[in-house]
Amino acid sequence: MGGDITLGVETGVVEVDGGYYEESVCVAQDRVGRQVVGVSERVQLPDDIARRMRRGDSHEAVMRELCPESRDTLKYYTNGRLTREQALEECVRRAVEQLL
Repeated sequence: MGGDITLGVETGVVEVDGGYYEESVCVAQDRVGRQVVGVSERVQLPDDIARRMRRGDSHEAVMRELCPESRDTLKYYTNGRLTREQALEECVRRAVEQLL
């Protein structure tokens, strides 16, 4: 038996207007098939990281080098103001609110 709402979530890097940003996205679907999207705050990557990515380095490789002790790149970029978990919660909340 299925639930009332099905969720899919992902955090990743997007390129917008020449800049690189990290954001979390949630797609939610209700029982009748209505789909909505919720997006967290978008955080711009620092210029030095964006330059390396433009040269072909992967975001994952750059961040493994810069902060090997943590996989929470949002926390790294925002000096702790925003964590990956908070961004995921935000995008899920924004999606689910549209279905309620």
